Amino acid sequence: MFYNLTISMPMLAMLFWLVFFLLQCLIPREDSRREHRKTLISQHRILAVFYGFAFVLYTGHWFYFSGMEDRYIRTAYFIANLSVYPLFWFYLRRLAGRPVKSEVWLLLPALLLPPCGLIASLTGWQRTEATTYLLIRICFALQVIYVIVRGQHLIHHFRQELDNYYSDERSRQLRPLSALLWLFAITAVVSSLLNLVGREQVRSSNPTVIVCALAMTFLLWILGFIASRLDLDNAEETQEAQEAREPRNIQCSPGLPDTLSRRFSRLMEEKRPYTDPNLTLQDLATMLGTNRTYLSQLLHHEFQTNFSAYINSQRLVLAKEILSSPRYTSGKEAIQEAILHSGFSSESNFYRLFKQESGLSPLAWRQANLKTENQQH
Repeated sequence: MFYNLTISMPMLAMLFWLVFFLLQCLIPREDSRREHRKTLISQHRILAVFYGFAFVLYTGHWFYFSGMEDRYIRTAYFIANLSVYPLFWFYLRRLAGRPVKSEVWLLLPALLLPPCGLIASLTGWQRTEATTYLLIRICFALQVIYVIVRGQHLIHHFRQELDNYYSDERSRQLRPLSALLWLFAITAVVSSLLNLVGREQVRSSNPTVIVCALAMTFLLWILGFIASRLDLDNAEETQEAQEAREPRNIQCSPGLPDTLSRRFSRLMEEKRPYTDPNLTLQDLATMLGTNRTYLSQLLHHEFQTNFSAYINSQRLVLAKEILSSPRYTSGKEAIQEAILHSGFSSESNFYRLFKQESGLSPLAWRQANLKTENQQH
């Protein structure tokens, strides 16, 4: 009884997330932006399809380790096995605002190889069947490598896009996405090891099956949890970043960089636009009468930084001015004023960036600075 319950846990976990994302498709949350709703529904659909195939995959596992597998169940298992990683890759691309249609060729092995194996099994072509299943394992390994490598590359570039457009370091919200990808890599390694060892060897040991089932259930449950949270936290940012993306091959005309640089410095000194927590690259470009590409090039070539890092460095300068002022009677009051007036989107963001830049907490920095000034006087 315990054995049967344990080996069914990965299947039940996939069923839970399948139902969850299906409900998200059928009952999307209310949002004033039609495009935002469409983006959410699109992501939910891909996740629902992904967990649907994952459910088929682990149902196949359950049949096998329960001793009830036949050639048709095995074919469905291999179709799902060759589909889950491409579907996960589609989800990553959709989350980052990239097109999915250009990658549908990744599903060809799932559509071709398992049916060929079934036909070979029905006709008694054992050598062809063995060769087909070997090709399935090779394709599976290649899919894993492709998704993990390309996924990390995609996340890296998407974080750069967010840092080049937003000032509130929302690219940090992609950390769960990296964790999601690594968790999926772990499940891939486990699956690959099982394929390498052979499921026949694993089935002969009940403790091994139980440990693998519990480990896979944990990983797959966390996988679904991160995916659900990440979808809600990042869908809007993804849509806006997609809208903000533009070609980067525009060349500045002679004399423009210097003029733009002077206007930029004057704007920073006189208007202090960085005090707006919601400031974006487009907002700043509009103030300067230029476009995002020219402004991004200016920050990169003249300041060797991106938009988010530059704006937050200016916010820290202003915050230190406020913290060092003797007009505040307590450190807590000075810190609250610094957060309120320097443009940080949250208190946690302020504390993290301040400690990262100065090596001290805001309160410790204020005390050390006031002590130094008192000694000089």
